[in-house]
Amino acid sequence: MKIYIVMGSTGRYSSYVNWTVCAYQSEEQALLHAGEAKSEFKRVYDKNKEEFKRQYAATWENDEDAQWQENRDEFIKWQESLTLPYSGEAEKFFRDTFWPWDKNIRVDDTGVDYYVIESELNYELPGV
Repeated sequence: MKIYIVMGSTGRYSSYVNWTVCAYQSEEQALLHAGEAKSEFKRVYDKNKEEFKRQYAATWENDEDAQWQENRDEFIKWQESLTLPYSGEAEKFFRDTFWPWDKNIRVDDTGVDYYVIESELNYELPGV
């Protein structure tokens, strides 16, 4: 029996990560879930973009590490040029509000992508 696994991904190069979201017996349902999750992510992000930036800046203001403080202004300018802030606060927000679609969501400056992979469902170990 085949199953269809919805996967999430974010990042690029060495920071690329992917994770399982859920699985369906129906490819149609898995593709629908992936498409709806992607649309919902964009909707929630667009609606809250300024709040993410504010929270991210506040995180930096509370950081007492001298080197981070020294580079704070330059980094914030760079960060504001990104599509999505890479922030623990933003990631926490998505995990708290996005759970019906993806309870394991990860967020960085590349946004989030969803796709479907196909796998065979085994009921027992082969050769046992």
